[in-house]
Amino acid sequence: ASEAMTLDGEVSILCYCDFDKWYLKDIAVGNLADPGVNPLRYDKINADLLALPIGSQAILVFHWGVEHVRYPPHEDIELAKLLLELDSVALIVGMHSHLAQGYIESNGKRAYMGIGNFLFPEFYFNKPTQLTYPKSKNPPSLSTFGYHRVTGLTKKKWRYFNRVSMLICYDTENGSVSHSFAKQAPGNIPYVTDVGGLEAVVWSLIIKFLSLMYRQNKSVYCVFEVFSYAFRHVKEVINNAFFYLRQDGLSFVVKKAITRFKRTLPSSNEL
Repeated sequence: ASEAMTLDGEVSILCYCDFDKWYLKDIAVGNLADPGVNPLRYDKINADLLALPIGSQAILVFHWGVEHVRYPPHEDIELAKLLLELDSVALIVGMHSHLAQGYIESNGKRAYMGIGNFLFPEFYFNKPTQLTYPKSKNPPSLSTFGYHRVTGLTKKKWRYFNRVSMLICYDTENGSVSHSFAKQAPGNIPYVTDVGGLEAVVWSLIIKFLSLMYRQNKSVYCVFEVFSYAFRHVKEVINNAFFYLRQDGLSFVVKKAITRFKRTLPSSNEL
């Protein structure tokens, strides 16, 4: 997992995955004896960079951040800034949020915090959350935008904002970087087109706004960060509740809500 992929004699790609976070759990870190990911930690990244040929640079590709949130953890922004100060880092490209995010600039270089879903067709999963490819062409009766427990064949759909991604262009000769936008077709057809016209202008403004927010001091930024987490959680709970209403009925949803509410109450031993 630590092996660099060389694009030419001077630029390589190194890939890393975050782990041991509340939003990225149960991820095995590789070692000499066991398979796993290349750990996204500063010391490991720096060691891999030092192992590159003298004078060469690397594009760092990160699997990090929280799904369906446009404001990455502030600690990720700080780490990106720290890494951009290293001469051996040419560019940072992040993913995992399933949303196009903004970028930060430091030392004349960029770190794109999240580029969205470039090619991620809608798919099916079966009980409880098993990814599957049904042979029958008959569509299932249920569909959802989430990924949660199901009792039968269910289609996983992507919203419009999940289908727009960023394409990053890095010029290995002069070190310049630019981006454009692409949009995946709805459904499970693996077809991607360029985003142009007014739609591209709107997305450029969105990315510029997010990039501006990432430059705010920690106390200000964390307010937006926490709010975005809360909004994502509330939306997820509401969406799942409506799905369970269709799948399991009103009585199941009511019983589940009561059970969760009871868990929040203090026990008799605590009173």
